[in-house]
Amino acid sequence: MTVRLRAAFDDLANLAPVPGDLAAHAWAAGRRRRRTRRIGIGAVCVGLVATAVVIGPRLSDQSPPIASDGAGGVHSYPQRIGSASWSDRVPDTPGPIAAMVTDNNFGNAFTILVSSSGRTWGAPYVSGTLSPDGTRLLTLPQSAGSDTLTVRDLVTGELRTYGESGASDFRAVGHTGVTWSPDGASVLVSARSRGGKAGPMVLDLASGRATVLDGAWGVGFANATQVITLRRPGGRDHDLPPVLTTTDLRTGASSDLTLDLDEPWGAEESSSIDASISPDGRLLLLLEDPRDGQNATSLRFFSTEDGTELDSRSVEDWDAGCPTAWIGDDPVVPLKREGSPARSMLVTAEGARSIVAVHPRNQSFCVQWAADALAGGPHWALFGTSSQLWTWYWWQLGLVVAIPLLLLGGYRWRRRRTPRHRPTA
Repeated sequence: MTVRLRAAFDDLANLAPVPGDLAAHAWAAGRRRRRTRRIGIGAVCVGLVATAVVIGPRLSDQSPPIASDGAGGVHSYPQRIGSASWSDRVPDTPGPIAAMVTDNNFGNAFTILVSSSGRTWGAPYVSGTLSPDGTRLLTLPQSAGSDTLTVRDLVTGELRTYGESGASDFRAVGHTGVTWSPDGASVLVSARSRGGKAGPMVLDLASGRATVLDGAWGVGFANATQVITLRRPGGRDHDLPPVLTTTDLRTGASSDLTLDLDEPWGAEESSSIDASISPDGRLLLLLEDPRDGQNATSLRFFSTEDGTELDSRSVEDWDAGCPTAWIGDDPVVPLKREGSPARSMLVTAEGARSIVAVHPRNQSFCVQWAADALAGGPHWALFGTSSQLWTWYWWQLGLVVAIPLLLLGGYRWRRRRTPRHRPTA
């Protein structure tokens, strides 16, 4: 059958002869179409690669987003903090900042500032804290010979100095913690007055007036006009429970409240007490160092109204010295484990969960937050708070897989479209 059909076609071709150059012209036209298709496939591949390179890091929160984070303060917090370097230097007016984290950088530490959307900048290392709305950064003295505090407005770029050589008559004491008032009008800091009295001090940022308070440690603000301090009766090594002092900044009146401990304080010999106040001023949190033979840090909650111990929770790998933040009535505790990125854990009665993932490339520790950022909730991120390594490099891994597949697909398509035998004239 096949032989007879071929013979019939040959007879038909002989009856209707084809010009000798028609086959050559047809082949040339087909070759041009194939070349155009190959160029199109190549352009698509290049476009996909370029799109992945530009968009991938943005979706991974590893580079600045296109849109601005806005003004007027932070309203959310990032779920992912990407890597940053000295090439990403912070501008004079970066706008509101939601978080800051320190990168050890092989002994050359620097600070990473993070916007609500996850945009990161590198800045010289500072020991400081963000205002509640994230629009100002207060910096503590960086050396023993320095006695001043500085407040930088991150929106306008304005810089103001406080201390003996600045707008106030006091000396800041070393690398100590700072707590902002809820309205951002004043700060609680450890300092020493010109007369030599040392202790917790409230600094009014508008007037520069500094007021030394009673107590050994500053804890925080119950509200915009009441500040809370803590002390141990009879000295730091005394066996009596800590005493909470609330001072009204308008009248100067103060009242003491002895904490009612369910169990004796297990860190009596430590040099200080790490404490924090909830945003509404109703809860006092004391962080107790691990007892002998234990690895967990105890979080003990007390009522600021009657001193009753209300609850106790625990975490491991607490980053001591880094300030605790809050989301509602639950603390956000900074954690750090050797060889791992810094973490921030929301510790609730049901358990603890991470609220941020930090890029493993960073030698990070001590994540600090602007209070309004945490109150506003998380900013959406592609992989949320997942710390899996592939979530930081998903677009690079996708390219490694996609490019060979595209090339293979193009080659197979070309093979199907190419005749096996080139026609002759």
